[in-house]
Amino acid sequence: MAGVEIDLFDSGSNLVASTTTASDGAYLFNGLAADDYTVDIDETTLPTGYTLTTGNEPAAVTLLADDAAFVGANFGYTTTTGGSGGTVLSDTWSLADGVGWDSGLWLSSVVQGGVVDVQGSEGRIGITTGGASLGRAIATMASTADAELLTSFRFSDVSTAARFSVWLRASGDWSSGSDVLPTDGYRITIDNNSPNMRLQVINAGATTNLTSPTSVGEATTTKQWLRMRVEGDTISASVWTDGTTEPATWEITATDTSVASGVLQLGFRRSTGTLVRDLFLDDLVLTDLRSEEHTSELQSH
Repeated sequence: MAGVEIDLFDSGSNLVASTTTASDGAYLFNGLAADDYTVDIDETTLPTGYTLTTGNEPAAVTLLADDAAFVGANFGYTTTTGGSGGTVLSDTWSLADGVGWDSGLWLSSVVQGGVVDVQGSEGRIGITTGGASLGRAIATMASTADAELLTSFRFSDVSTAARFSVWLRASGDWSSGSDVLPTDGYRITIDNNSPNMRLQVINAGATTNLTSPTSVGEATTTKQWLRMRVEGDTISASVWTDGTTEPATWEITATDTSVASGVLQLGFRRSTGTLVRDLFLDDLVLTDLRSEEHTSELQSH
């Protein structure tokens, strides 16, 4: 990996020298006095999408004599670029009824009587009391930039309003206790009592509508399907009823560059009324659209 800036600090945290890596990732500092040094990578100079795999940055280096050699300050990085696609998350909620969602896949929480559990081999997010009752779940996956979600969903009731929210590129914990908002991400909302879907972006906690409400799917308790994709600066989605043909083109789409990467988050929230309502999910698959892995190493010489 070429062109990455490496900074060297002495025991007093003073910047001693900086260099950039060669085409093979090699770097070199010469003429150093005996001291305890810290080797630090300027992450702003890394190519987009690379993450550290060796867990040793910044690196501590001790030189016991002037001009002593040290060649162990090496750093490994990986990225995902332009592959054929790969599944990063899949869930069919095959656990026993009444237990929580698989903790190896999800981190869930509830507010005001919400519930997140398994019922009938489906993932349930239930709202069980009046007011702003809600349930929500974060996928415990690595952050990804370009991803596509396919999942089935169905509502137990289509009378007074409740809202299904799906986020891609989500990051940060939920910023509002009364809603299902991460700090950043792209959101699709689907109302149970109206065939409307809307795209939104939340950036640093501020929500902006990317589209107006668009009529898709049905206000029905019948099983439906959602496909949502975020790729580059384009966010798209379609909804169709189970047993019908998936739309040939995206039903809703927008462009935005505010959010670079993140994870999948799901939520279901009551808007009004006091009736118990459930959202059921099944056959969920999240695909990383940039799944081909590349590794690089920065090596001290």
